[in-house]
Amino acid sequence: MCYATWATPDADFQQAHLGRTVLSGSGLIEYVTWYRALSAEEKAEWDAFVAALKPGPKLVADITAFNFKKEAESPPSEPLANLPKGLLLPALQQKVPQQ
Repeated sequence: MCYATWATPDADFQQAHLGRTVLSGSGLIEYVTWYRALSAEEKAEWDAFVAALKPGPKLVADITAFNFKKEAESPPSEPLANLPKGLLLPALQQKVPQQ
């Protein structure tokens, strides 16, 4: 048995909402795997959140503050949004080499 996984970043979407391509390679595969496991309600909530993101000084704070609504009522020991935050925030905080 053989299998392969790959993911191609949507550079235009990431540029529009994150300011640059921050997820690619294994980080993007991990993100997509997480996203595919969300319920339809969670996907809709996450999609609306990400679609509203704009590059700028508030971006990191907005991502840091995000929590799924259902978790506000009964906080889990491991919030569902921790994985994408753990992928996005370090990538956003890295200095981008000037070309």
